[in-house]
Amino acid sequence: MYWGAIVAKGKVQAFIATFIATLVMMLLLRGITRVYTDIGNTQDLMVRGIKLMLINPTDSEAVGNAIIMANKANIPVIALDHSASKGNVISYIASDSRLGAKMAADFIAEKLGNGVKVIQLEGIPGVLGARERGEGFGQAAQKHKFNMLASQPSAFRLRTKC
Repeated sequence: MYWGAIVAKGKVQAFIATFIATLVMMLLLRGITRVYTDIGNTQDLMVRGIKLMLINPTDSEAVGNAIIMANKANIPVIALDHSASKGNVISYIASDSRLGAKMAADFIAEKLGNGVKVIQLEGIPGVLGARERGEGFGQAAQKHKFNMLASQPSAFRLRTKC
């Protein structure tokens, strides 16, 4: 819907130029999946004069205040992977974590058969994407009668902790 509005208003070239300029100047501030860093990172970016904020919320509830701060400063926000329960985002780009995990389990069953022994690395406890992947994999694992030997949280983004 947002993209259609830009095209309808004939602002495509200006939007693309702004978007490319923003990408060139983009700062990557990872909260390393800590909710409290979303607000601090947002404040830091606002001080630096950003024109557009792309955010991958650690928690859909908690990120709302950071998005509201950006909204008040007239900074458009695009949410990646998870939307927010508060504030306005101009676009929401998402993956389906449950479906992706189900597809992974289906692939395992296709290659190794039903009833195989598996160990699940869950991701970081409490993070929405990890919970959704766990649900999707768990449902498919039951369907394929996997023998779940263990299910272990892991900081899969931090390679030294896996």
